Amino acid sequence: MISNWWISLVLTFLAANAALDRPAYKGRFAIAPNAPTLPTSPDGVKSLDMLNGDSYCLPFMNQGVIDAIWVIPRANISFLANRSNIDTTFPTAWIPADYLAKGLFYTVLTDLGQPDPNDTNIFANPDLLAYFASTLRIDPSVLATEYLCQVPQLKPTGSLIIAVLIADIVLLKTIWQLYKLGVDWMLQNKHPDMKLCEGCLVGHGQVDDSSAAESEIKAQSHRGDYQKIQVSERSTAFE
Repeated sequence: MISNWWISLVLTFLAANAALDRPAYKGRFAIAPNAPTLPTSPDGVKSLDMLNGDSYCLPFMNQGVIDAIWVIPRANISFLANRSNIDTTFPTAWIPADYLAKGLFYTVLTDLGQPDPNDTNIFANPDLLAYFASTLRIDPSVLATEYLCQVPQLKPTGSLIIAVLIADIVLLKTIWQLYKLGVDWMLQNKHPDMKLCEGCLVGHGQVDDSSAAESEIKAQSHRGDYQKIQVSERSTAFE
């Protein structure tokens, strides 16, 4: 809103300045409240007598020499706005300046959290806001956004069957691994020597005599009858 009131003031001043025979190139507007207290009714806020102001402008100079200063003494905004309609030698835009000053004034009060028992704050009173925004060229605002919406869809038959089979295979594999771990644990608890070889069992005295004899026979069956051969160091075979 503040930026729109500022644009309205600038455009109004530029149009009034361009219509003069000798336009101004520099100036100042000063606006202040007429009373130390806030208005007690919305009509008091709308009134142009709430604020007063003064201004001066410098017209375009001839050869860089300031030959004139246009000064408007301090007075109520209502008086200055009426004078602008009569005196066409001075570029003024007092009504847009009044709206901008009131907007800034109540913006500061709102930002500082000042109470408003009379409901005269422009930004808290819908009627006042509509009144001061009526002169602005504001297009209707539309809030639009996009959301991701999930729409459930039935999978194709082939994909559905494959997905179910894969899930079943993974589940069965997990159950099988758990079954193997359970069986191994039970057998190890029931037969602690199940992981020992025959030699380890013999060494620990955990094999009966028949098994030991059988193992000895198997070991001897692989032994062959070998004849010891002595070879003389002095061999004449190659002489």
